[in-house]
Amino acid sequence: MLKKADNLNKNEIKLGLNYLKSTLVIVLIVFSIIIMFYCYNDIHIIAGSNPYTPASPSGNSTGEINVDYEYVIYTIEVGSSWIFDWGDGNFSDWVRVEESDTFISQTYRWDSYGVYEVRVKQKSIYSMESEWSLPLVVTITPVLDLDGDGWNNDVEKAYGKDSEDP
Repeated sequence: MLKKADNLNKNEIKLGLNYLKSTLVIVLIVFSIIIMFYCYNDIHIIAGSNPYTPASPSGNSTGEINVDYEYVIYTIEVGSSWIFDWGDGNFSDWVRVEESDTFISQTYRWDSYGVYEVRVKQKSIYSMESEWSLPLVVTITPVLDLDGDGWNNDVEKAYGKDSEDP
């Protein structure tokens, strides 16, 4: 009887140890999941806040209505995409960069006089968008045609014509 009681105690101890091991494994798994989730959230928050701000586009800062003007940005990131904001509520399509060390150019024409802020934004190959660039301020002024004949006064003067005679 004593031998059975001794075996019973050993079995109880083994069961207790197995239970303790199982509980410890479960606690470690849960703890690992919590740590992974916490680290993933930290990485996600850091990666989600892209601090990159591209340079302003280059191009004309003055112009006339209904004339195409070219604006350019430079990039080295293959696979990135770029979008231009024309400052009048219109945007270009996203332009994907296919090679490194390249210029991206877009043309635009304004149909109203005014002051416009042309900006660009970059989207990485991981679909993370940058902040908008600082704007290039573009002033679109009326064409000076005092006589209403459709010719700019400066052009008429360059050809020796009277800019006040239609």
